[in-house]
Amino acid sequence: LSLAAEVAKAFLGGYDRAMQSIAAAIARRDDGTLERTAHGLKGSAANFGPSAVVEAAKTLESLAREKVLSTGDPASVRSAYEHLREEIENILPLLRNLV
Repeated sequence: LSLAAEVAKAFLGGYDRAMQSIAAAIARRDDGTLERTAHGLKGSAANFGPSAVVEAAKTLESLAREKVLSTGDPASVRSAYEHLREEIENILPLLRNLV
């Protein structure tokens, strides 16, 4: 496989688990897990270069770092999560075509 295919395969193999972990962290209002998982997903997506997925994950990571789940407005975090989910859905066909 090409490098692009390997990177796509790695992302496809892990994004779903990361999104489930993020959703669970939001439900538990767990800023630490949210920050770590969003950071990891951001890094994985960054292998493709700057993208809307990277920016959406970065937003979630920042909200978690600011403790928005535990001290602020969790609705803004849920909204950021939905935005990330939509951006990932947008790139999935392209990534699947690479593998």
